[in-house]
Amino acid sequence: MLESLMAGGADGGMGDDDDSLRRSIAELATHLIGEREGQSFLVTLVEQIDSLSKRTEVLKKKLVDATSHTSTSTSLRDVVLQGELEKVLEQRGTLAGLLILLCETRELGVDDILRLLEWTSQFDSADDLGVHITTACLIALSPMQIVTPTVLSNLTDERLIASLLKHFEKEKKWKSAGVKSALQLQCSLFLVACRAQDPTMCDEKQATVDAIESMATESMENDAFVFLDHLVLAARGRDSLIGGKTPTLDAAQVPTAGAGTDLVDEPFRSKVYLAVEGCIIGLLVSLPNVLKRLKHRQEDVGIAARKVQTGTFVNALGRKVEEPAPAAQPAPLRTDIAALFRLIGTLYDSLPVESALKFWIVQTSGKSKQIDPLHSRLPSFLRWAAESRGEVMVPAVYDMLAGLAKGTACSEHAYNFLSTGGVASGALAGMQVSYGSGAFSCDFLSEGPAKLEKGAIKSAYFESCMRRVVRIVHRVLDVQSFFLEMLVPAIQSFDFSSILTNFMPGQLIALDRHLLFNHTLVERIALLVTLPSPEIQLLSIRILGMLALSPNFTIMDQQASRMARRLNRLAAIIQNSDDSVRINDGFAALLGTDSAEVAESEDFELYIGAGAPARDEGAEDLSLTHTIRLEIIDLLLKNTEKGRPSPNIAHLLLGFDVATASTNEMAIQDPSALNSTTSCFHVITDLLSDGIPLLDSTRRRREEQSLSRTPLYFKAPLLAEKCHRLFHQLCSHELTSKPAARYLRTREDYFARNLAALPIRAPEIPVGKEGMASYADGVGVESNCSALTSFLRMRSWLLESVALEIHLLTDEKQFPRAGRLLDILFGSIDVTAETFEDDVGDRFFGSSTIQAFSPGQSLMRVVEIFQSFDLTWQDSMVSLEAVPLVFYGSLDYSSCLRAAESGAEVIDRDALIGLLSQIRRAREETETLSPEALEQLSHETRYLLESCVRENNRREIEHAKAMGFESWRRVVNVALAKCFDRLSIESREGILFDLLQEVPPVIRQPSLSLPSSVLLSEVTMMLITKLREDRSHRALVQSFTDDANYMISSLPEDRFHGILRSLLDSLLASGMPEIVRGNL
Repeated sequence: MLESLMAGGADGGMGDDDDSLRRSIAELATHLIGEREGQSFLVTLVEQIDSLSKRTEVLKKKLVDATSHTSTSTSLRDVVLQGELEKVLEQRGTLAGLLILLCETRELGVDDILRLLEWTSQFDSADDLGVHITTACLIALSPMQIVTPTVLSNLTDERLIASLLKHFEKEKKWKSAGVKSALQLQCSLFLVACRAQDPTMCDEKQATVDAIESMATESMENDAFVFLDHLVLAARGRDSLIGGKTPTLDAAQVPTAGAGTDLVDEPFRSKVYLAVEGCIIGLLVSLPNVLKRLKHRQEDVGIAARKVQTGTFVNALGRKVEEPAPAAQPAPLRTDIAALFRLIGTLYDSLPVESALKFWIVQTSGKSKQIDPLHSRLPSFLRWAAESRGEVMVPAVYDMLAGLAKGTACSEHAYNFLSTGGVASGALAGMQVSYGSGAFSCDFLSEGPAKLEKGAIKSAYFESCMRRVVRIVHRVLDVQSFFLEMLVPAIQSFDFSSILTNFMPGQLIALDRHLLFNHTLVERIALLVTLPSPEIQLLSIRILGMLALSPNFTIMDQQASRMARRLNRLAAIIQNSDDSVRINDGFAALLGTDSAEVAESEDFELYIGAGAPARDEGAEDLSLTHTIRLEIIDLLLKNTEKGRPSPNIAHLLLGFDVATASTNEMAIQDPSALNSTTSCFHVITDLLSDGIPLLDSTRRRREEQSLSRTPLYFKAPLLAEKCHRLFHQLCSHELTSKPAARYLRTREDYFARNLAALPIRAPEIPVGKEGMASYADGVGVESNCSALTSFLRMRSWLLESVALEIHLLTDEKQFPRAGRLLDILFGSIDVTAETFEDDVGDRFFGSSTIQAFSPGQSLMRVVEIFQSFDLTWQDSMVSLEAVPLVFYGSLDYSSCLRAAESGAEVIDRDALIGLLSQIRRAREETETLSPEALEQLSHETRYLLESCVRENNRREIEHAKAMGFESWRRVVNVALAKCFDRLSIESREGILFDLLQEVPPVIRQPSLSLPSSVLLSEVTMMLITKLREDRSHRALVQSFTDDANYMISSLPEDRFHGILRSLLDSLLASGMPEIVRGNL
C-alpha cells in the first residue's frame, strides 16, 4: 500500500485536490502503528521511530557481542538477530517515508510542526534516516509547496512565528549543526511568507526584515549550502560522486550507505531533490539582496586577504616579490556563494533532464501565457552569477552551469549563454571558453572548408559543424579585446594551478595575431565566401572586416607582397594566395546577386552567429542575400576612407592593380582585357547602370536591355546609397581619385548619366510604409524613414561626386566635359528631346506636373533638384493622444542622444528606457504608487517611447535633407565659382534670378534646421554677389566694345521686386538666427 501511495506522489508531491491520498496515508498510519487517542499521527510516528531506533541499537549491540564470543562461523542466533535487525531497519525506513508523505499533505498544524522541529533538533544527522527526517522538515516548513487552509493558518499564527525564532537562536543547541543551518535557512523563507501575509504581526513578534535577513545570512555562514549539497549526494546513493567530495566541518555529517545499498529508495529520491530545490528557489526569489550582500562582502574580504597573503606572488610584470609575513594568521575565507553555485549544479545534475529550463528562459503558464512570477527572476540570477570573479567562484560557476545544462534544450541554452559572453562578461571562465573554442576552431578551419567544398565528407552535420566553428572564430575576435586589455592584467597575480594546468595569463595572445602567423587560415576564412551556406558567407565577410581593422593586419609590408608597392598585410596574404582569383570572384558573385531591400525584424541578428538558437522545424529560412551585399559594401566603405592604410583588402577586391609601381595612382583593370576578371568595382557600375538611360543615342540602342531593368535605388535604396558613397570616396581619395574618376567618366559616363537621370521624387515602396513624403507640388509619396533617408542621401553623394568632377575637369582643362555637366545642371529640361525618349522621362523626372513647383518658370535641372529636397514628412504611425507628463515632466533626454550610423543625432532607445526606469525606481523608493498612479506611469512611458520613434524619424529625415542642401550648395558653388564664364552670356543673369527666387522661401520655413538655414543663406549671399559682379563685368566690357552680347538690359522689375520682398520677409521672419540675417 505504501508503494502505491509513493507512486501517487512520485512526481513531486500532492496537489490541492488530493484528499483521497491524504486519507489513504492516515489509514496506513493507523494500520502500521495503531490509533492512540488524543495523539496526532505525527507524534505517534516519531515515537514509533524512536522505539525502533532503540530496538536497532539493542540488536546491533547483541550482534557485536555475539561476534566477539563466537567463532568465525555464523551461528543460527546471528542469522536470527541479523534478520530481525533488517526487519526493524525496514520498518524504520517505511515510517520515515510515511513521515515525508505526511508532511507533503501540508496538513500539519502548529503543534505538529513544533514537535517535529524539537524532535529533529535532537536527531543525529548521521543516522540512516537523517536524509528522510531533514527532508520531511524542509517540506513542513516550505512556503513554496501547495498552499492549503492549514498552511495559510500557520502563516499567520503568532505562537508558531515566535517559537520558530526561539528554535534557531544561537543559544539553542542542536545535535547536528548542519541540520540546524539547513532548516534555519528554510525557516527564514517561511518567515518571509509570514510577513507577506501579516507584516504588522511579524514586527510585533520580532520577525522583522532585518531579523529574517540576519537569520538567513547566519545559516549560510554555518554551511547550510554544504550540508544540502551532501544531502543531495547522499540521496543519490551509488549514483552519486560523493566519494570525490571532501566533507567539511559538521555540515557534512550525513549518513553513508553500506556496500551495495542506498540510503534512500528510488521513489523517495525525487522528494529529497524537490525539497532542496524548493529551498533554493525560495532563496533566489525571496532573498536575492541577502545573496548579493554576502557575495560582495566575501569578495571584498577575499581581495583584502590576498593583499596580505604570505609567500610570493607574481605581479603584473611577472617578477616575484617576497612579502613579509603578517602578524597573525587570517581567518579562513568564507566561500558560501561558491558553495551555493556548487549545490545548484549538484541538485540539477540529480533532477530529471530539462528541470533547469526555468533558469534559462522566463516560462509562461496557462492558456493566457502569463509569466510565471515564481521563476521569472531565475534567468537574472544566472546573469548575476556569471559576473563572479576569483579562483574559487569561477570554478563553482562552471559546476553550476554543468548541472544546469542537463538536457537537450538546457545544453543548447548553456552553449548560447557561454557563446554570447554570459560568463565572459566578468570571469576567467569566459576566457577559457573563448580561447579554448578558438584554438579548436582554427584547427578545424585548416582542413574543413576544402573537405566541405570537395564533398569529401558526406555527413549532413558537417556543414552545421563548420557553421559553428565560424561562429566561434567570429565571436572570439569580437570579444577578445576585453580579456586581453582588462581581464588578463587583473588576474596576473592569481594562482591557477589548482584548477588549470599549464596556464599563464600573460602568454595569451590575440586570435588575430595568431592568424597573422598562419596565412593559410586567413586564406581559408576568405575562401568561405565560395561555400553554399549563406550564414558562413556572411560571417566570413565579417571576420575579414575585423581582420582588416586589426593593427596586426593594417601594417604596410613591402616584402610580404612580393611587389614593388608597400601593401597592407591582409591584402598581401590574399594577393599571394593561390585562391586569390576565386576569392575575388566569390565576393563579386555575392555582390552581384539580385535582391530586394526588405524591412528586417529587430531580432534578425539573433539568428546569426554565436548563440543563435536553432530554427524551428519547418520554419522559413532566413534570406541573407541582401544582408551579405550590404556587408560587402560596408567592408569596402570602411577600408577606403581617408586615413586608412592603403592599398588594402578593399582595393584588391575592387580590382585596383595593387602591384603597380606608381606611388600615387593605381589603375583599374579593364574587365574586357585579356586575363582580367570582374571585380566588385565592375559589379557596382553594372548595378548603378540598370535602368539609367545613356546620353549617347548610338550606344543607347545597344543598352535597351539594361534600360528595361528596375533602377537599384528603387528596389534597394540603402544599397544604392552605399554604392554612390563608395564611388565618391574613391573619387576623393588621393590614391584612387584619378583612376576611379577616369574609369567612371570614360567607360560608364557615370557623372553625366546619373545627373541627368537623377530622380526627383522618392519611389513609393510596396510594403513597410510608415508615412508620406509631401513635395511642394502637392504630390505625396508613401514610404518609410529608412527608404526615404537612403534615397535622399544617395542623391547627396551623387551631387558631391558631380561637384568633385566639375572641380577636377576644370583643373585638368577638360572644359568640353565640364560644359556637358553644366548644360545638364543649368539647361531647361525638354522631355521631348531624343536624349530622353521612350517614355523614360516620367520615371526619372516625374511627369509634366513638375512645373507645378513654380508656375511659369523654366525647368532648370539645378532648380528641380533643389525643390526636391524641400519636402515634409507626415508620420502615419497610430499615435496616442497627448499624455500630460506627471512623473516625467522634468525629463531631460540629452544624455540619451547619440550619433547614428548615418551621422544624425538620435535618441538612443535603450538609454531612454534606462533613464525612465531610473526615474521610476527613484519615485518608488520615496512613495508607494497607487494603481491609478501606476496606470498613469504606464501611459506616460508608452507615450514617450512612441514619441521617441517619431522624433528619431524626424531627426533622420531632417539630417538627410540637410545633407541634400549641403551637396546642392557645393555643386552650385563649384559650378558658379569655376565655370560661370562658361555659361552663355545671355543666360547667366536668368540663372541667378531663378535660383534667388527659389532659395529665400525655403530659408524662412520654421521646420528647416539651423545648419541648413545657414548654408542656404550663404548660397543666397553668393548669388547676390555673383549677380552684382556679372553686371559690373558686363558694364566694364560694354564700355570698351560694342558687342551686343554684353548689352546691359534693365532689371526685370517684377522679378526683382519679388526677390527683394522675399529676402525682406526672410530677414523679418520670427526666430530667424542672427547669422542667417547677417548673410542675407
